[in-house]
Amino acid sequence: MIEQTRQQPRSEQIVPKLVRELWEETQQTIGRTEAQIGEFISYLVEKGVVTHDEATKAFGDTFRRMRTNREEMADFMNNRLENICRTLRIPTRAEVEGLRQRVTDLRGRVDALGKEIK
Repeated sequence: MIEQTRQQPRSEQIVPKLVRELWEETQQTIGRTEAQIGEFISYLVEKGVVTHDEATKAFGDTFRRMRTNREEMADFMNNRLENICRTLRIPTRAEVEGLRQRVTDLRGRVDALGKEIK
């Protein structure tokens, strides 16, 4: 039992950190890919292979789809991270914020009661 208690906090620290690092690396890779596509499109326009209007029309949809896919992936990753946190009994950001708000509310109520007592 003591052995599990010692290992659990370590896994609670490592897993979210690994997931967060993986997510950040994924976002950086996507960002670099988008930048390279933009540079390639500019190159094609510069060389006269396509006009600016053609490039905007042809690749605008691609960039919109990439942005949508990125947002969907972010939602997916957030849901997965919440599931991991629940499994490891780590509070999510929303849960911590909810508790923080409750503490603030209670502090206000205690202060108000303190003023009534005086």
